[in-house]
Amino acid sequence: PPTSKPLLNYMIKRGLSAATIIEDGAILNPSAFPVAAVETSGAILFADLPGYSKLAKSLSPAELACFVSLFFAWIDGEARRRNGGIVDKFIGDEIMVVFLASECTEDPLKAAMKMAKAMRDNDPYAFEPKFGSLPANSRLR
Repeated sequence: PPTSKPLLNYMIKRGLSAATIIEDGAILNPSAFPVAAVETSGAILFADLPGYSKLAKSLSPAELACFVSLFFAWIDGEARRRNGGIVDKFIGDEIMVVFLASECTEDPLKAAMKMAKAMRDNDPYAFEPKFGSLPANSRLR
């Protein structure tokens, strides 16, 4: 599966790249990573689509997949533009963006909140995502 370049760079900087990597950032052998978690400090921003269950009933599977993919791509693009945001995982209709203290030039929680505010202020697709976060002093695993 493809891995984001910021996450790949983070892992490589910490000596965690035990897998062979090809040019587009895809990991050829994901099972080669011996690390199950990395403990660090930072903040987490969660975003999800309001009304997803109702939407899932009204769209075809292909339409829903396209809609959710656009939502994830929008959030992923904004995370890459922001101060140290790295998409960690997709959970149903939710996306989790990590702001690592070691990668941010400002307080990670502030960076996460700035991203959420910027996205609420400029929502060209009218997703109206709901946001939540964990504080910057959290120990992330």
